[in-house]
Amino acid sequence: MGELAGLLARDYAAMGFRVPTRVLPNWLIRLVAVFDKGVRLTVPVLGRTEHVSADKARRELGWTMRPVEDTVRDTADSLIAFGIVTVPDRSAASSPTAADPRLTASGQA
Repeated sequence: MGELAGLLARDYAAMGFRVPTRVLPNWLIRLVAVFDKGVRLTVPVLGRTEHVSADKARRELGWTMRPVEDTVRDTADSLIAFGIVTVPDRSAASSPTAADPRLTASGQA
């Protein structure tokens, strides 16, 4: 997950987004989970490594996977475009569209 955060931090810093890139230790997450229900939901998967395969989808459907980096960027752009994640307030001199040519004048990708 740290790699994905680093990708987002690098690509969206120019737009004013501050993406946390530190990875919290499991013991700290378990401690916070005692007090926070939302965090508590993550405890069962701490330290677990999931091994998944898309072989069946490739074999039976001819599916090909998009690059993870493109998928993460497109997801972030979509969250911004639909207003789920708001663009941070910036000075009038710089706008999100000037910082990122992927965004149009309406702020949508």
